[in-house]
Amino acid sequence: IRELEKIRDDNLVAIMDALSKQNKGRGWGAGALHKDYTKQLAKLAAKKPTASKAAEKAKAEKPKKKKKG
Repeated sequence: IRELEKIRDDNLVAIMDALSKQNKGRGWGAGALHKDYTKQLAKLAAKKPTASKAAEKAKAEKPKKKKKG
């Protein structure tokens, strides 16, 4: 069953990818949604990762090590 689910999922993604290329490149139906989603993922992947505010605060409050000697 897992193998059939993977085949189904791969086929659904392929159909949505094909729909995203329709309508003069604007996408069609679920394809338009798929196109927008992949565009957002690409933007996020290109962004430089930043630490959360909580992580920055914890780093700032972390006690500094004493130097030996």
